[in-house]
Amino acid sequence: MWRYEQSTGRFLRASRTGASLIATGYAGAKDCLNDPAKDHVRACGPIPKGYYRLRVFDHPRFKAPAIRCFPEPGTEMHGRSGFYIHGDNPAGDRSASSGCIILPSAIRQRIAALIPRDDVLQVVP
Repeated sequence: MWRYEQSTGRFLRASRTGASLIATGYAGAKDCLNDPAKDHVRACGPIPKGYYRLRVFDHPRFKAPAIRCFPEPGTEMHGRSGFYIHGDNPAGDRSASSGCIILPSAIRQRIAALIPRDDVLQVVP
């Protein structure tokens, strides 16, 4: 299972024996960046806490691989949808997210390669 921490941007691979840090990214825009208290704010807050299934998608705007996050039943979405794990914009100024998780290409490639066996993401505050 994968784990994303809203407050720190840490992306981890979790197992029964613990969790290892894979990368640090970000989610959310402007004053909502990495702020768990704002995960209900449309087009600003980070991806809402809960569980998601991951699937690799070709997306016309995002450089491959883009990974779609489908909420599992019981995950409160606050009327929000369309979350991905994708890359930063060319400026690299932490402004590419309206809630999506932003991670480097090499990390997204690693996640995409493991999705057939490991496709659950837990988002925690």
